[in-house]
Amino acid sequence: MAPHPAAGEHKNDPAPRIVPASCPACLGPAQLKRANAYGDTSLYLCSKCATEFIDPQPSDERLNEIYSSSYYDPWAVDKDPTVEAMKRTTFAWILAQCSPPSGGRILDIGCATGFLLRVALDQGLEAWGIDLNAYAIEQCRQLVPDTHVHCGFLADQPFDGISFDAIFMVDFIEHVRDPEKELRGVWERLSEGGAAVISTPRTDSTVHALTGRGWPQYREEHLTYFSLPGITTLLRRCGFEVVRSRPTRKTVTLNYAHRLMQAYHQPYATRIAHMIWKGLPFLREVTFPVRLGEMTVVARKTSG
Repeated sequence: MAPHPAAGEHKNDPAPRIVPASCPACLGPAQLKRANAYGDTSLYLCSKCATEFIDPQPSDERLNEIYSSSYYDPWAVDKDPTVEAMKRTTFAWILAQCSPPSGGRILDIGCATGFLLRVALDQGLEAWGIDLNAYAIEQCRQLVPDTHVHCGFLADQPFDGISFDAIFMVDFIEHVRDPEKELRGVWERLSEGGAAVISTPRTDSTVHALTGRGWPQYREEHLTYFSLPGITTLLRRCGFEVVRSRPTRKTVTLNYAHRLMQAYHQPYATRIAHMIWKGLPFLREVTFPVRLGEMTVVARKTSG
């Protein structure tokens, strides 16, 4: 496929492109970064905070196609015996970023098939989960039958009357149509002084700088790509104080990484992953930590 034209190379377009009014993170002005990144959808860059976002967003119909039961096939959650061990290590690290009080209540928004909830229960926490994907919720109920899950949105007001000591959003907020609305909902469900823990792709990461257009995080269902200044500004606007941020550390195997790169094809990353996978067969099931250009941000609820 021919490369997309760069910004400024659209003088012969039949109609002018309308740049969105403002960045969803800092409300700063946006500029076109890549036209027609996904069909008629283009990628925009905030000139103030370097957050990126796509516009127009995919239709509900298109997102339903993406979030089908096959969405989790690359993870092979029911096939690979090493996946649970990998996920446990990853989510133990995530939970440790805010250390919820013993016996505390946590909510995982975008809980997927429930691995973070499983680790939370093992640590003596009370765990709730929300996910839009019905297939994921079905799998979650099988993995963690002793927890409370809801298929839908936080805006549905599930688990009425319950507040949480910590709310986790791992690989989630980049999928949300209105991140500010979501974070304001999180603020409302947190106990006073409670923590929001967000892991999401970071545009001002070294990995993004090195991989450019081949960044593995570029996917049609990722609607917003935050920078650290961008998400910090948004969190403050929603009533949070950022306590700390650090690169997200995930645990994978070569088999797992290779499978993901085949599913989310990126020319350079996919080729490199395949070369390593093919050349080092004896390491395919060995777990190792990786950083893929994501950040984990911990923010405390302030008085509102």
